[in-house]
Amino acid sequence: MTADTPSTPTLEISLIEAVWRYRLMSVLIVLASGLAAVGATQLLFSSAQATARFAVTDPTNSNSLHMGVVSGAGYATYTAQRAAFAQSAPVLKRASDIIAGSNGPRFTLEMMRASVHTASKPDGGVVEVTVSGGSVAIAATKANAVVQSYQELTAQSINGKRDAQLKAINNAEKKVAAQLAVTKGRDAVSLAANLAKLQTQESQLLADDAGANDGVQFVDQADPSASAPSKLPQNALIGLAAGVLVACVVSFLRASAPAGLGGSGLFARSASPRGPAENKLDRSAHQAAEAERAARLAEHAEWANLARQAERAELAERARAAMKAEQAKQADLALQREREAPKRIAPAEPEKEERPAAEQAPWLDSAATAGPGTDGGVDEVEDEPTRQDIRTSSLMHYYDADR
Repeated sequence: MTADTPSTPTLEISLIEAVWRYRLMSVLIVLASGLAAVGATQLLFSSAQATARFAVTDPTNSNSLHMGVVSGAGYATYTAQRAAFAQSAPVLKRASDIIAGSNGPRFTLEMMRASVHTASKPDGGVVEVTVSGGSVAIAATKANAVVQSYQELTAQSINGKRDAQLKAINNAEKKVAAQLAVTKGRDAVSLAANLAKLQTQESQLLADDAGANDGVQFVDQADPSASAPSKLPQNALIGLAAGVLVACVVSFLRASAPAGLGGSGLFARSASPRGPAENKLDRSAHQAAEAERAARLAEHAEWANLARQAERAELAERARAAMKAEQAKQADLALQREREAPKRIAPAEPEKEERPAAEQAPWLDSAATAGPGTDGGVDEVEDEPTRQDIRTSSLMHYYDADR
């Protein structure tokens, strides 16, 4: 049986000890992470946003210039087209002019394209204009200017089409009236009917002009006085949390790194030059750590020896209990065999021929002659127990042989 050699336990440093050992580095990492989050927030989320909404409607759907928007699918398509038109160059240029005309800054077309984004709802009918700017007021001004520019250009487009139709109808009426002045008979009747039809169309266009609209059902303008929620506190907290996590990981890795990889076993040494006082403190801390490590190793070894002794004592106790149980079992078997032995039938002794007492035991005569109490004879009282003992011994020998 080989001797048990206590294995040297591996000492593990806790995360709290590692962070406390490199507390200065950990604080610097957390502060750097928080400042980086604040800087990224100021750089990436410094601009404010504003959103304006308007519901589109077909301005020509109820007159002679209707565009055929009569179904849901056609209306959704028309809304998507109007959203693209709201982000087009004519609308953005006009929006820039509106802003400049209201004593605002002048924005170029590239600046407007970079800051204005439009989108239509999936179910159609509503267009959202989202604009980014240096402040909420500037973004809201841009969004409202884009909606106003869309309305103006849409109305101008409808009015231009209506004016073109009125001009064409007027020209046709003049031609028909000139022909009617020199024509008679059936041709004159036909020309008169055409002239009446053209006049009816002109009247319809003039009526539509009176009830014309700009293609917008309602407008939800952006609020220039609204305050934009700041993302700085939230992002700063996220940066600090990330810094704490990074500091814990770096501290633990440095504390548990071997000496050849930037550490010194239990605690890693710094590669930067140190003064005599700092080196002395490091040596003292290292000696204290080594002493603590030796004490922990001794304690682990002592506990291991106690555990092995307890295990051996338990094994010995189990062996003694097993031996006692086996002895008790053997004793029970022997007692059972002794109880069963008298029940067996002993073999019959062979019959012997009866002879006179003098022939069987000549010494009896001499004993009788000598009389009791003499030296030369044997007492008959003592002879009977002797023969009984011989018979009992023979019988026990037989039983032992049988068993």
